[in-house]
Amino acid sequence: MLNTVLVKEFYEKLQTIFSFRKKMGILFYMLGLVFVVGLGGCGNEGYTWGWYVITPWHPIGLTNIQFLLSGLGYTILLSISAIILSI
Repeated sequence: MLNTVLVKEFYEKLQTIFSFRKKMGILFYMLGLVFVVGLGGCGNEGYTWGWYVITPWHPIGLTNIQFLLSGLGYTILLSISAIILSI
């Protein structure tokens, strides 16, 4: 798979560039691992973006926007309640 090859190559280059940082120990390697795993999800070739889901010119998008806006009042009331209770 193309994305795993690119991620491995990137990780090897990352190791050579930052080899002087070995004194940081496990923290540096954990950060590199999180970065590589995070980028691994970007290479999914079968995924297609569905912007029609939120566009108001598409019937499904308009319905989704109306659904999101219908909960706006409750969200604001919940936020105000949380602010009042925290004071």
